[in-house]
Amino acid sequence: DPMLNDDLIVALKLATPAELKQIKKTALEINRSLSALLAKQGILLVDFKIEFGRQGKAIRLGDENSMDSMRLWDKKTRETLDKDVYRFNKGDVMATYNRVAGRITNAASRPAGTKKKPAAPKKGAVSKRPVVAKPKAKK
Repeated sequence: DPMLNDDLIVALKLATPAELKQIKKTALEINRSLSALLAKQGILLVDFKIEFGRQGKAIRLGDENSMDSMRLWDKKTRETLDKDVYRFNKGDVMATYNRVAGRITNAASRPAGTKKKPAAPKKGAVSKRPVVAKPKAKK
């Protein structure tokens, strides 16, 4: 990804100063929401990548949010819970992705105000929906 700063973005006419302000505000809102959601599950959002684009005159978020677009660590152990598992040969990336998905899914399925966590799913039974993730080839 190319390194861009505010001055270069404006000079290249990719966005106006007002649009940059909107982009930063949106990115910070996403960061707050995503960090809070993951923190409740004992996951630290280390960083993430999002892309913005233009639809007519409007600035739009033009990117998906996935395990491949962020770095996650376990809050207590600092264990890697993202694509770095694959990138640095730290283990089974699919098992890691399934563990994270299970933590988030289990939290989302609890009734509001319920602190009791549901029983852990049986091994390999995180979700009835298939989880598909294909790590990108190393460059």
